[in-house]
Amino acid sequence: MPDFQKSVTILLTGAGGNLTQFIYRALLKCAFPKRVVMCDYGHNALGLYQTDTAYVVPGVVDGAYYDRLAEICRTEGVNLLIPGGELELRFWAKNRDRLLADTGAEFIGCEADALAKLEDKYELTRLMAVAGFDAPDSVLLDDETAVEAFIKKWGFPLVLKDRFGSGSQGVAVVRSAEDFAFQRPRIKNPVLQEYLRPDDEEYTAGVFADREGRARASIVMRRQMGLGMTMKAQTLPFGELNEYCERLVEALPCRGPINVQFRLTERGPVTFEINPRFSSTTLSRTHFGYNDADLVVRHFFYGEEIARQTLTTGYLYRFIDDVVVPEADVEAMRTTGFRRQP
Repeated sequence: MPDFQKSVTILLTGAGGNLTQFIYRALLKCAFPKRVVMCDYGHNALGLYQTDTAYVVPGVVDGAYYDRLAEICRTEGVNLLIPGGELELRFWAKNRDRLLADTGAEFIGCEADALAKLEDKYELTRLMAVAGFDAPDSVLLDDETAVEAFIKKWGFPLVLKDRFGSGSQGVAVVRSAEDFAFQRPRIKNPVLQEYLRPDDEEYTAGVFADREGRARASIVMRRQMGLGMTMKAQTLPFGELNEYCERLVEALPCRGPINVQFRLTERGPVTFEINPRFSSTTLSRTHFGYNDADLVVRHFFYGEEIARQTLTTGYLYRFIDDVVVPEADVEAMRTTGFRRQP
C-alpha cells in the first residue's frame, strides 16, 4: 500500500514560466505532504517568490547547469524533477539516467528519442499514420513540386508552422499565395498542413500514461484560444473522445502527463499536436476533478496504480492576475541567488 504520510520533495525548473505556475498551483491542491523547490536562471521569475525554497541557477545551455541542479537535488533531497520549459524538458530527457544515478531524483517525462519524435510536428503525422490515426496532411517545403501539388490539392487557407515550435509560436494561417510567400521566410523549420475545419470544434485533452505507457485517466475540453493558450473551455463527460485520446496515447511512446490537441472534422477527430508533458490547461483541469500533478506524484513517487478519475462538467473562463512581490525580496534574490522561508 502506498504510504501517503511520506513527504515528497519536488523540484520545478523554469520558475518564471506560465507552465511552471500552473504545475505549482496544481501541486498546492494535492493532499500528500510535500516540499516544492523552484529554480530559474533569472531573479525576476515569479515562482522564486511563491515557494519556500528557491534558487537562481545557470541557464540550461550553460555548461554548469547540470552540476548546479544536481547539487540542489542532493542538498534538498529532491525526489522528482519536473521541467517547466521545452529546452529543460529535452535536456533532462537526455540526462534522466545520469540524474537518477547521481542524486536519486527522477525526471518526469518521456524518453529522449520518443520526445524528439513527438515534438516534431511532421514526424508526428507519420507516426500517427503508421499507428492508424488520422493526422493533418502535411508537406515539407524542400520540394517545390510537392508544395505546389499540395496547395493545388487543398487550396487556401493552409497552416504554416515551425515543425519544432511550441506554445502557438511560429504558426501562421496563410489565406493566399501572396500570404504564403510573405510568411514562408518568417517561419523556422516550416511544414505546411491542411487547414482543419470547422473552427469551433477544437479540443484539448489531458491523458495520463503510467510507467508502461498504459493510459489510466483522461479529460477532454472543447476550447477557444487566446494569448497562445486555452482561454475558454467546456469540459465534456467521459465518452468516445476520451477513448480516442487514450488509444492514441497508448499507440505512441508516451508516459506521464500528455496533452492531445485535435479538431473534430467531418472525417472524425484529427490530432494536430501532442505535447508529451504538462500543458497550459494543467491547472484548469483541476477544477473538474483531473489533476495531472497529483497523478504524477501518486504514481511515480508513491507507486499507486492510477484509477480513472471521477470528473465534473462545466465551463472555464481564464483571466490574467497580478502578483506583488516586496522590493526587498527581489533585491535579496538578485544578490544571493537563494531564498528559503523559515
